[in-house]
Amino acid sequence: MLIWGLLIMTIVSFLVGFRLHDGVANGLIAFALIIVFGFAFEWVFIATGLYASNAQAAQGLALIMVPFTFVSSAYVPVSPFYVVRSLVWSAVIVLVFATISVARYRRGE
Repeated sequence: MLIWGLLIMTIVSFLVGFRLHDGVANGLIAFALIIVFGFAFEWVFIATGLYASNAQAAQGLALIMVPFTFVSSAYVPVSPFYVVRSLVWSAVIVLVFATISVARYRRGE
């Protein structure tokens, strides 16, 4: 399911004008990182479902966890120290900066 979603998102993004500037190899590395992090999030939700006592409780726990995937300074800059401290190890920010770091390393920057 994750790979199909990534494939559809990739096709639509190329149709609306996204282009790879660092080559196909860096693009494939970025896709691999997205798949690894998506797989990790899937297992977090699977563990949550196993912890819950019934289907309604699992759905409620999942809805509580979804906003945490969007807690990231990758979307907007933040300056207060208490906000920065909470975002340092956010999974989304790790994914974004890992992808950027791999691309820059491959270019030799």
